[in-house]
Amino acid sequence: MTSTEAFLHARENPSSREEMRKYIQDGYVAYRWAEKWPEDKDIMRERITEGKWARWWAFEWPEEKNIMRDRISENEWAYHWAERWPEDKYMMKELITKPKWALGWIKTIEPDLDMLEICKKDEEVYKGVLTIILQER
Repeated sequence: MTSTEAFLHARENPSSREEMRKYIQDGYVAYRWAEKWPEDKDIMRERITEGKWARWWAFEWPEEKNIMRDRISENEWAYHWAERWPEDKYMMKELITKPKWALGWIKTIEPDLDMLEICKKDEEVYKGVLTIILQER
């Protein structure tokens, strides 16, 4: 049984919720389960392993932001996390390794020499950075 099937079954048959809970392994479904049944939030929190869902969890339950921050490991979600919570940008900066996200960092978070170095790995992205610099002059 998939996570989604278990969620739908538990929603339609509340008496099966305890049994269906064990099938929830997908981050998205774990997030939805915790929204639907907040009393299971502690159990579902442990099933959030992807950055995307860690970010959504932190939006929904800001008091658990520090727990979820440690689950961010991908470029995209590190960038989005730093954009949403600038106080964590120095931690998230260490996770940015791809030029696309380094360019986004320079555009929306702050100019940064380390990000400029990352952008140099991709000629098109680097041209984009140079265009931004020239436009600001």
